[in-house]
Amino acid sequence: MATIEDVARVAGVSEATVSRYLNKRPVSEPSRNKVAAAIDQLGYRPSVIARALNNKKVDLVGLIVPTIGNFFYSELYQAINEAASERGFMVMLCDANTVEKERLYIDGLASAHASGIITTTGRCNDLYRTLSRTPVVCVDESLVGVGPFVGSDNVHGGRIAAQHLHDCGCEDVCFMGLTEKSGSQNDRWEGFRQECRSLGMTCREVYVEDDVAPLGPKVRRELASCDGIFAWSDFLALRTYGFLHSIGREVPRDVQLIGFDSTRMGSYFIPKITSIAQDISQVGRCAVEILMDAGRGGELSADRRELIDVCLVQGGTTHPKTATG
Repeated sequence: MATIEDVARVAGVSEATVSRYLNKRPVSEPSRNKVAAAIDQLGYRPSVIARALNNKKVDLVGLIVPTIGNFFYSELYQAINEAASERGFMVMLCDANTVEKERLYIDGLASAHASGIITTTGRCNDLYRTLSRTPVVCVDESLVGVGPFVGSDNVHGGRIAAQHLHDCGCEDVCFMGLTEKSGSQNDRWEGFRQECRSLGMTCREVYVEDDVAPLGPKVRRELASCDGIFAWSDFLALRTYGFLHSIGREVPRDVQLIGFDSTRMGSYFIPKITSIAQDISQVGRCAVEILMDAGRGGELSADRRELIDVCLVQGGTTHPKTATG
């Protein structure tokens, strides 16, 4: 995707001239014609972000998320915003619920000379790899050859969930995830599957289209017969709890339920959701620190991986046998 630098290079003028043209400021007729021709040739689309910031170097960090509707991303934004603010940086939250939107955000942040981008989507690998002047850090979802990765130890989290359900006396369990699988979801499933196998538990996969789509007949049948459920997120765990209640299955008497994230929303629910807790604050701070290091001349190696450990937070949706002796 073309940037303002590309337009200036093809037109043979300065970036300042291109900026004046885009902001409808005085530009000589020859330069105006060159810039217009370059824009047509490159298919350049002026960025709202870049124009608003007048194409100046700013202490801006872009946080790109696939949806702000998920509790995890809202808490991650708070952690990143707090850490960045302490260092004098502003965070722009970019809700990229489509690939097209994400590409526009990437182009806009790069054109605006943002100090860095933190991406959580696992998409647009090709475009991120072209950013030579804008540091990129991947959080929760990694990209091939695109900057360092910061995230939770999801495989270990899946293992912890399986062990806890085993401690609750479960023998036939389900893993609930989304049809559009992510790297973090796959890792949680893999750890869960491996531990279930080693503990001798029957383990099934159950997938739904998205966090709000109606549950299909197959999903309903699976949830009506298992004795333990590990949902890949607190959001999906809360939704699953509602469904179990609607069919008369009591949690945790009839079925044990575990989520992942341990967000504040899950703790407000009654009973509180048992969950695999991510240290979202530490994940956010680590991502910001890596970006700040890059700004001071540090190297952003795509091979660098920072895994933050997870732990079980006991709530009221599971009841280990050992709790009663």
